[in-house]
Amino acid sequence: MKIVGTTINERRRDSRPKLPPIKVQIDGKVYATSEWTLGGFLIDKYVGSRRAGGIMTMIVLVEVEDQKFEHFVDAQVVRIDRD
Repeated sequence: MKIVGTTINERRRDSRPKLPPIKVQIDGKVYATSEWTLGGFLIDKYVGSRRAGGIMTMIVLVEVEDQKFEHFVDAQVVRIDRD
């Protein structure tokens, strides 16, 4: 597929939803996502030993009003920026 005449922000495969924030639990620590789509998550301030390319099982945590949802997901680390 070739994308012609779009800006970088419009190249996303999945749009960014304006829904409740999602938290993820990785290796027993809970992190808030700063951005998320159906294709993945961006987590700020990650502290851990995971490396790009690694596969892990994490728990996706969502709260909607008074209901809490947990879902186990196999995920791959795409990149880590230590800055």
